[in-house]
Amino acid sequence: RRYLADLLQQQSWDVRLELLGKLVPKLLAGLHYLHNQRLVHRDLKPENILVDRHGELKLVDFGLAKSNQDSLCLTAPGTLVGTPLYMAPEQFESQPLDGRADLYALGGILYEALSGRLPQPVDFVSCVLSHVLTREPEPLCPLGAVPDELTRLVGQLLQREPERRPPDCVSVLQSWQKCIGENAPVSVSGPRRGLLYPAFQGRQALLDAVRSNVGRGGVLLVAGTSGSGRT
Repeated sequence: RRYLADLLQQQSWDVRLELLGKLVPKLLAGLHYLHNQRLVHRDLKPENILVDRHGELKLVDFGLAKSNQDSLCLTAPGTLVGTPLYMAPEQFESQPLDGRADLYALGGILYEALSGRLPQPVDFVSCVLSHVLTREPEPLCPLGAVPDELTRLVGQLLQREPERRPPDCVSVLQSWQKCIGENAPVSVSGPRRGLLYPAFQGRQALLDAVRSNVGRGGVLLVAGTSGSGRT
């Protein structure tokens, strides 16, 4: 399996657009299923999107996913949950969330895939927060030719107010297919959609060590690379 970002960076512009044309509908289908379960991923980013050798897309790392039925208490005030570079404004403000927060993150992913940079030209969390809450994203300057409709769609996904974004994944898919075409169209419903709840494998010694240290006071730090199972 490969991360979506790594896969796209290694391709020519035409191949990159072709891959996006095939993979984005699959990602939307997965998000649609998730949102229909009344869940919000809350940490959608390129590192949490894997593509296998058969071109199948896997959305991973649901450690931060929460039911939007509990959206009024998703996050304690002053606590950031998610990856700031892809977080929707309402996440920064600990506001109630629904699937449109994930669609904002999708807009950031598409913006980066098409332009090679993020919508917020800053690196520090405090600067990202200020930029997201007070400014519109930098104008999208693609690395190659794209339809004007695609530029507009990315802009709609990155609107600061959730009400100004597309309402759901079905709407985004319809707009996407108008931009890119309907080669090998993917439905947002189907019997293969589902959530996998795997058990921890090979982690018993680690879990035992954590349990033995919890409650002794002080700070317990669990460190590791993205995808290593810290959550």
